[in-house]
Amino acid sequence: MVVVKEMPRVDISTQPSNFGKFVDRAFRDVKPVIVSGFDPELDRTARALMDDFVNFSELPDDNKREYCYPKLAGQFGFTPQDTEQSGYAGGKDSAGGKLQEHREHFMIGSQLPEGHPLLDICPPFIYFDAKNAVGFPFPDMVTNGNRLVELVEDARMRMYAGLEQARGLPPGSIAFIVPYGTTVVRLHHYPGIRGDIVKEYEVNGVKAIDMLLPSGELKKGLVYAADHTDIDCTAWLLRANKPGFAQRDKTGNVERFTAGKDYEGSAVVNVGDYGKFMSNPDWTLGAAPFGTVQDGGYGSGVHWVEINTETMQDPRFSIVAFGHNRPTVVVCDKIDRIVRPNIASVVRRVIPEVDRRGVRESEALYARLAEIGYLGSTEAERLENLAGMLEALRPLPSDREVVKEILGWERTQPEDSPYKGRLGQFYERRNT
Repeated sequence: MVVVKEMPRVDISTQPSNFGKFVDRAFRDVKPVIVSGFDPELDRTARALMDDFVNFSELPDDNKREYCYPKLAGQFGFTPQDTEQSGYAGGKDSAGGKLQEHREHFMIGSQLPEGHPLLDICPPFIYFDAKNAVGFPFPDMVTNGNRLVELVEDARMRMYAGLEQARGLPPGSIAFIVPYGTTVVRLHHYPGIRGDIVKEYEVNGVKAIDMLLPSGELKKGLVYAADHTDIDCTAWLLRANKPGFAQRDKTGNVERFTAGKDYEGSAVVNVGDYGKFMSNPDWTLGAAPFGTVQDGGYGSGVHWVEINTETMQDPRFSIVAFGHNRPTVVVCDKIDRIVRPNIASVVRRVIPEVDRRGVRESEALYARLAEIGYLGSTEAERLENLAGMLEALRPLPSDREVVKEILGWERTQPEDSPYKGRLGQFYERRNT
C-alpha cells in the first residue's frame, strides 16, 4: 500500500547545525524538503522571472521555436514538447509505447563576470553567453534568470554549510564545490489539456491518461513528467502554481507537494544523482566528497509531475533550479553509474582517462543531456554532438588548478565586489 504524506518543512535561517541535521536525515530517507527563510530577493526574482515566462509561453509555437538551440539546450533556449523524455524506468502506456510528457520549457544558465578565468579555460557552450540572447523579446527574463542562478548558489552554500556541521565534516568541504558552478534554471510550462479522457491508469506509480483530443487524435500515456531522477547535486523547485510534484521515499511512500499560497517564498529541495554518487559508500576514489552515508548514500529520489484531471484545462507553471558545480569537479567515480552503455562508450572513447580519475561535472552533464533527448534530433546526431563536446572538454585542467586560477582572480577584485572571496572563504576554511 502506498502512503501519501506531506513533505517535511524547515527554515534555512535556523541554527545551521539544527537545520543541517534535519536536512541530512531527510536526504538519507530519500525525502524532499520544503525550505523557507532564504534571502527574500530569491522569491522576488523568481516571481518576476515567472511573469515574463508566462508571457513568453503565450507566443505562437513557431515564434517560440525560433529560440530553440539544440547545442545550447543545457545553457540557454527553448525546448518544445516531444523533445525531452525524462522518464527512465521503462514505463509503458496502454499501447506498449513510452509515456508522453506534456510540457515545454526554457533554460537559462550561469553567467560569469567579464575577465573570470573560467571563461578562458572552458569551451563556450559551458557558461551562458549573452550574445546567444540577442534579439530575444524578453530581456528581463534573461537578466532575472541569471540573477536567480546566483541566489540559488547562495542558498545552496548555506544548506551545504549546515550539512557539514551536521555530519562532522571539515568546514567548507561541501560548499567549496558550489561557487561558479553551472547551475541552470528551467522554466516549465505544462499547457492546458482539453479533450475526453478515455482511460486513467498508473505506470510505475505515476498517474497517466489516454485522451481523445478535439482534433480526433488519441494521446496515450499522457503525463506532465514521467518518473526520473535529476542531473545535479540538489534541485530547487520554485513558484509552482499548481500541485503535481510527487516523490517516492526510501520506504516506497509517496510524498506530494500541494503548492498554493501557503508555500510562497519556499522551495522544494531534493537530492539529484551527483549528491547520491558523492555520498555513496561504494565511491572508489578515496573519501566520498559528501562524506560516506553507510546505508547507500543520499537518495536521488525518483519523482514525477502528475496530471490533475480536475484542473488540467488550465496551464501549470514552475521553475526548477538544477544545482550544478564547477565543470571540473569530479561528481562520480564511474561513468556507468550515470548513463546507458552506448552513451558511456562514447565518453570512454573520447576521454579514456575517465575511468582512472572519475567523471567531471561537465562530462556527466552533457552525457546525460544526450541520453534524455538533447543535443540533436536523432540518436546519431546526439552521439556525434556529444563526442564533439567531450573533445572540447578534454583539455580542461584539474579542479585544483582551476581553483588556483580563480583564487588569484578573486584577490584582484574590489573590496565591495560580490566575487571577492566567494570561493576563497571556503578554501581558507578547508585549509585551516
